Amino acid sequence: MKILYVCNEYPPEPHGGLGVFLKNLAEGLVQKKHEVFVFGYYERLNKSVIENIKGVNIIKFPLPYKEKDFLSLI
Repeated sequence: MKILYVCNEYPPEPHGGLGVFLKNLAEGLVQKKHEVFVFGYYERLNKSVIENIKGVNIIKFPLPYKEKDFLSLI
């Protein structure tokens, strides 16, 4: 099965409980032969990054806007 999660705090990025929970879940599903993807936007990035950590495919994109720009849209 192919599984996609959306999370912007997947380790080793700065993370909290959600990131740790998702990491454990995703790695467990990979061990059961599922194909797992994690997609998220990250503030510190300037360009997209695709990496594989312990079998989990992680797709990181830079934020399409900065917080200041977002507030001006409102």
